Amino acid sequence: MTILPEGVLLEQETYNALISTLRRDCRVLESFRIMDYSLLVGIHNLDQAAREEAVLDKIHADNVDSRYESFSS
Repeated sequence: MTILPEGVLLEQETYNALISTLRRDCRVLESFRIMDYSLLVGIHNLDQAAREEAVLDKIHADNVDSRYESFSS
């Protein structure tokens, strides 16, 4: 897990959608007199995902090549 002391920067549209959703959720919870509200945020790091996918693609290509070599021998 990476700690981001400066916070997370969001595009304005994303920020507005998040705030709207939180407000709506809070109104619903308040209407049921539920006081506890936990928020779990998942962040998908596109750069890291691309690197991991490239590694997996390389491993897959190497496996396919080794199977082809075994088959053709």
